[in-house]
Amino acid sequence: MRGLAAALLLASGPALAQTGGEIYSRDCARCHDRGIASAPRPSVVADWKPRVGKGRPALIRNALGARPHAAGRTPEVTAAVDYLLSTVDILVNSYSEPPRLKSGK
Repeated sequence: MRGLAAALLLASGPALAQTGGEIYSRDCARCHDRGIASAPRPSVVADWKPRVGKGRPALIRNALGARPHAAGRTPEVTAAVDYLLSTVDILVNSYSEPPRLKSGK
């Protein structure tokens, strides 16, 4: 019985890895290509300039939090964000700094 289960798993084939561009085309292009709801468009530097100062992690968090269909899909969303960033010639920090809390003074 275990042999049959192993054979079925092997017969199903390997999972297909997808590039960020493929994920973008499948899941994101519908809105981002047209800039729906202020979604930053690929290759449009003006759409990205106000966002990139926050850093790559903040862009990924925003994509995960602002889009309910992205929940639980961190690797795919990260790949799609990286693809979008590759379409604009802007330096983006790989790290982001958390907002500073105002002191009570």
